[in-house]
Amino acid sequence: MLIHINEVGSSKRDDLKQNKLEVSTIHGTKGREKDLVILYGFDEDYFEIDKTAVNQPLDLFYVGITRAKQKIILLRNENYANFSFLDLENKGKHLKINVSESKPVLKQKSEKPKKYYFDVTSLLEHTPFYYLANLKKHLKVTKKSIVSSVVDFKMTNFIKLQKHKIDYLQDTSSINGKLVTLMLLHERQELSSKIAPLVEYQKINIFNKNELAVLNTLAEKENLTPSELCQLAVMFDALESGKKISYNQLEPSGYNWVTENDLFKIKTLMKSIKYDPSWEVEVPITIDDKCENFGELKAFAEQNAFEGISLGGVIDAYDPNSKTVWEFKNVDKITETMIYQLLIYGFILKSNGTIVEKLKLFNLRTKKAYTINFKNYKELKSSLIKIMNFKINHKMR
Repeated sequence: MLIHINEVGSSKRDDLKQNKLEVSTIHGTKGREKDLVILYGFDEDYFEIDKTAVNQPLDLFYVGITRAKQKIILLRNENYANFSFLDLENKGKHLKINVSESKPVLKQKSEKPKKYYFDVTSLLEHTPFYYLANLKKHLKVTKKSIVSSVVDFKMTNFIKLQKHKIDYLQDTSSINGKLVTLMLLHERQELSSKIAPLVEYQKINIFNKNELAVLNTLAEKENLTPSELCQLAVMFDALESGKKISYNQLEPSGYNWVTENDLFKIKTLMKSIKYDPSWEVEVPITIDDKCENFGELKAFAEQNAFEGISLGGVIDAYDPNSKTVWEFKNVDKITETMIYQLLIYGFILKSNGTIVEKLKLFNLRTKKAYTINFKNYKELKSSLIKIMNFKINHKMR
């Protein structure tokens, strides 16, 4: 929060206070008022919502805006939604809000019907928690420790990247999860068959021709070193997420955070959950407004005159014998977002006619397997429509 100081009559010298800005947290301004208040970073991350305290975001919002005597200015990142942390449908009914955009809006002579695709992972990013709150009461998660006395496994949390000659750390949780599936595919000599559809899968433009050549060369090698597997995992993660930052800024010497011993431990852990080569690994899935089992999506597309709308992603594994969908993680703690992601994957598969009896998430770091039970898919459909509508309206696709 920035508070404009332009007042006289205090104990400090007036010439030191004229046209100055006082920087403070919102909590630090309680009981104080100024003529002009500028609240910046006005989004969900800034307010650090405590999901156990339902009214906290609204209370914090109230404290911030009531510090201004004459005028308040709210600044936000253009990639975030306006007031995304507020439940405007319920708690915000009596708020009168005027939003001014800094960019001019260009009027188009004729607007073509729009076509939308949502990746499940990006769909859940920066989504107000209240859109998922109704699902929690229908959700049951049980966990079981995987006993393995010979395995003491913990891959690194972060790898070092460099941007403009400045080093910083990149979270490797999603890359390490990808590393597990790629290792399984490499053993089965199925890597090259998985790359072709990925390259064609909407995000081909994030790599240039030389980078694609490296990708294909690695995929076709009979024996990959741990370093090469890490490099391939980074590239796969970039292709599936559309984020090129990890691959571009990590030097070849930086792909050394996994050893042969680590790969052996991964194989041992996978045996503990009864993995076998019959499992389908790295399975792309999608659902669109033409799906008969998701009529709500079709109605949503027709109501808004969309050319088409679809939702998809890539699941880590599907066991056709037990009809189980598996996701692999390597994190300190499993989050609600990870659970909802797996739940949506299961829904997409079911809607497309695949039999899904179990949803399981395996955290290699803690050696725990989580089973997700969920029954009310009608509520899930409703929540998905609301989230898509929210993302489209706020250009957060």
